Amino acid sequence: RYSNVLSTVFSQTGFGALAVLADSTDEIVMSRTFNQSATGTFGQSIEGLAASRLIPVNTRMRIVFMTENDAYRSNLGLLNGTGSAIDVQVALYDQSGTTLGSTQTVTLAPWSNTQLNHVFQAYAPVNVGYIDVWTETEGGEFAAYGSIIDNATGDPTTVMPQ
Repeated sequence: RYSNVLSTVFSQTGFGALAVLADSTDEIVMSRTFNQSATGTFGQSIEGLAASRLIPVNTRMRIVFMTENDAYRSNLGLLNGTGSAIDVQVALYDQSGTTLGSTQTVTLAPWSNTQLNHVFQAYAPVNVGYIDVWTETEGGEFAAYGSIIDNATGDPTTVMPQ
């Protein structure tokens, strides 16, 4: 267990993705991002994903319960699981299934990750929305997650795609 694997193991600062190779199926990997308050910590965890759980080419996945209003904001995280650049398509919807804006293309460099903050800000208030993500890049595979943040406390909730 490392409190900060990037600085402890790799002498790096900032943020990023980490690939873990193991010769056993018994390994458990997770990441926790948190804030420190006067009474303790609060934050979110994201479990490590086996390569078999990456979203493959031409597979559309949905991240639900996204919100953008005075109380909450939503972010979208994307990670390229390949050694080649890929384009990930991102489509936003309100609770009735109405498309909000046009589909956005996010280009991810090999093995890179990015987070899109306040993804519904231009359409706020959105009390209930969802995001569809997919890639049409041949050989592309990626991971995605949603993060809903309480604006009053900064407390996040992780939402994995379905």
